[in-house]
Amino acid sequence: MGQFFKKALKVLLSVLMTFSLIHTSGVTRTVKAAVGDEPAHSKSLIDNHDGTYTLALSVTGDSEKNPPKTNVIVVLDVSGSMTGNAVQTQAAVATIVSKLKPGDTFSLITYSSEDHVVIAGLPILAKDDITHILEKLLGLNITGWTNGSAGIEQA
Repeated sequence: MGQFFKKALKVLLSVLMTFSLIHTSGVTRTVKAAVGDEPAHSKSLIDNHDGTYTLALSVTGDSEKNPPKTNVIVVLDVSGSMTGNAVQTQAAVATIVSKLKPGDTFSLITYSSEDHVVIAGLPILAKDDITHILEKLLGLNITGWTNGSAGIEQA
């Protein structure tokens, strides 16, 4: 009785999928969306002639939403206490910088005995801007003593 129930359920699901997804057997249905509606998509159900079906879905379209612009401010400790950590710190900041997109803004403030604005609100317009940031980052020197509040106040 269990096998019969499973087979009947499979047949019922196949029939329901056929009628709910495709109006004409073996035909792919494409739907175009208006602005603000769901994207264009197509669905097809193909009989494999072995008791199974292949369901294919395709969705295309562009997002109308523009991702928000990001304003990244990195406050970086370059005091003597960072000796031995410069490479890891530069790699971490480089990872952040590599994710910037056109329209984002980047600032770099360093602190040790004094604070310095290395890059102030640079708008990212092209890959050259990313290169410029990385060059500045690689040119930083470890020096002085830690005055963390100076960097934070500058930010």
